[in-house]
Amino acid sequence: MFDISISPAYSIKEVGDSEDLVCTATGDNSIDIKWKGSDGEEITSASQETYDDDASTRISTLSLASLSLSEDDEYTCYVEFGDSEEVSATAQLDVIEITNLENNGVAAGEDVTFSCSFTALTGAATAEWYIVGDSTDTLVTDEGVVTSDSAAGTTELALSAVTYSQTGE
Repeated sequence: MFDISISPAYSIKEVGDSEDLVCTATGDNSIDIKWKGSDGEEITSASQETYDDDASTRISTLSLASLSLSEDDEYTCYVEFGDSEEVSATAQLDVIEITNLENNGVAAGEDVTFSCSFTALTGAATAEWYIVGDSTDTLVTDEGVVTSDSAAGTTELALSAVTYSQTGE
């Protein structure tokens, strides 16, 4: 009997954050865990340790520190159970960069347009405009939500005659 799990299976982190991906494998034979990115290259920085006395469970942790946009990827742990079988589990890590649009020099009564370009690793992407408040973040309007059928797009938010209450981040 062979069993494999990966945690978390999906994660969103900001640039500069850290993430630990954990692969747990249980089987009847000796277990060897390897990590690979979507390019197929083996990642050798993962740690491995035996979990129980009979060595049938092994845990490997891939620690990613100070994430950059280039680490937005699928990470797969491959587990070889002796000579008989290889199984795998994949985790998706999305790394995002959030830019605060503060101190833009716009005074009350002026017009301003913000532009945001986005790219997602897989699937469709959604961009939303929020006003960041002291205790909550407020979605600007439904017009501030843009869904792209592709993994990339651009959205703009135009504000006319900015009021004092619209100033902030």
